[in-house]
Amino acid sequence: MKTRKIVFAGAVVTTLLVQLAVAYELSVFIWAGIILFGGLVTTYYIALNSKSSQEIAALRILLRAYKDLISLNQAENVRYIFDKWLLQLADCEQMFYYSRREELSDLNIEFLYSEYEERIKEGQGFVINNRKELKKVNKNGRIHSLLVLPLPKEEKISDFICFVNSSKGYFSSHDVQVLKCWVDETGRHEKYLKIREVEQEFYHNLLGILMLALEKGTPVFEGHGKRVQKISLLLGQKLGLDEEEMKVLSWAALFHDIGRNISEEGEEIDLHPVYGAELFPDEGILGEVKKAILYHHERYNGSGFPEGLEYDDIPFVSRIIAVADVYDAVVYINREGEEVNHDLGMAVIKKATGTLFDPLVVRALEEIEDDMKRFEEDEIEE
Repeated sequence: MKTRKIVFAGAVVTTLLVQLAVAYELSVFIWAGIILFGGLVTTYYIALNSKSSQEIAALRILLRAYKDLISLNQAENVRYIFDKWLLQLADCEQMFYYSRREELSDLNIEFLYSEYEERIKEGQGFVINNRKELKKVNKNGRIHSLLVLPLPKEEKISDFICFVNSSKGYFSSHDVQVLKCWVDETGRHEKYLKIREVEQEFYHNLLGILMLALEKGTPVFEGHGKRVQKISLLLGQKLGLDEEEMKVLSWAALFHDIGRNISEEGEEIDLHPVYGAELFPDEGILGEVKKAILYHHERYNGSGFPEGLEYDDIPFVSRIIAVADVYDAVVYINREGEEVNHDLGMAVIKKATGTLFDPLVVRALEEIEDDMKRFEEDEIEE
């Protein structure tokens, strides 16, 4: 029940009681008892309503925090999100990690740990609102409420967290439940992201090995797929591609020439983009990879193949790969001797801006020129 409804109901009841008292001329003692009873009931419901509102508000914050958490894609960012929402969920003046003992000058932390060691080991968390208890752990009397939340054993940052001085004057068991829920959820999500990152690295390396094995048949192209992938990803980051687009770009760039292993010598038309695309399904993210591979030899002015697409009809990922592909061909594949010629590669691309290549992608290539030079130095050292 909302507060305004309780107040309205209280006003109605009070009015009725007054009318009843006047009509029946009740004694002062009876009247005083009725008022006392009514006041206690009203106070109880107002307090109950206030408590419910606070708990609902905490759950709403927890929901927003959880949405923020599941939007993360890297485990290294979980700790930032964890701390960002922790103080809001606790709704208190300060919080301290036990490991940062210099911040706990107001607490007799040794006594706290020894006195409540069993509770801390149980990992459930507890509150201290009683003044007598607080005197034992409070050195200067500044703390009027304390919540202690143990962290999971696998956590390396601390044994527990102390939350000091709730804004509502006390901590409740509901506060402990909300904070523990947040600790558990962030821990689970961090583990999930770490596992996913390991799996992604494994599959990334596996695909790279597969591509190198395929390129062994044509030594001149050895390493071409991985180089085009690296250049394309630099371009994709500069151009602001989202996570899914970057995945499509990464796989399509790596396997853009996979059809060369299927092409037959003497063919009048170069169909390796078609042959390569045929290896991929039509649906889902691999369907997008298929399109990117199929059209990576299309040219901005419509002079490319296999369909002669032009401008925005060419998938953006294909336009990125086209620039990376030609750059790598000039600088590495068609180089004379062991020397690479970055300036020649850039000159060839710039000359064909607006005709063969998307000007937006070429501009991005110019902006990552320093990264490209460092990339070339790494290639030479390898």
